[in-house]
Amino acid sequence: MSLFSIFRSGDPALIFAAVFSRLFIVFVCLPIHELAHGWVAYKMGDSTAKNLGRLTFNPFPHLDLFGTIMLFLFGIGYANPVPVNPFACVYFCMPLLYLCTASAKQHSCRLYFVVLQLRRFSECNTCSV
Repeated sequence: MSLFSIFRSGDPALIFAAVFSRLFIVFVCLPIHELAHGWVAYKMGDSTAKNLGRLTFNPFPHLDLFGTIMLFLFGIGYANPVPVNPFACVYFCMPLLYLCTASAKQHSCRLYFVVLQLRRFSECNTCSV
């Protein structure tokens, strides 16, 4: 719900809740979210975020002016993305690992359903006609 429609409603409790929730998102949720991105990258061997001072709970290094304005006006916004080194091995290896795991799970599920269908088919064909 946009801030414009909330202000048009004239309900003070709704206006307070909308403004407070957006302030909470900007000053608590977005910094924690971006800190988590930087911390994971740091633990996986990329120290770019740490070197640029982005591993902090301080919200100001994480805020983007346009994303914050969008958040207040329209209810959807964003923060500055955490800088990463795209040539670090972990950024190429992890998606490949996820794809391999998903592919193996998909093939095992397909095999299960094929075996299940074959069992049903064989049970049906054993009936005398």
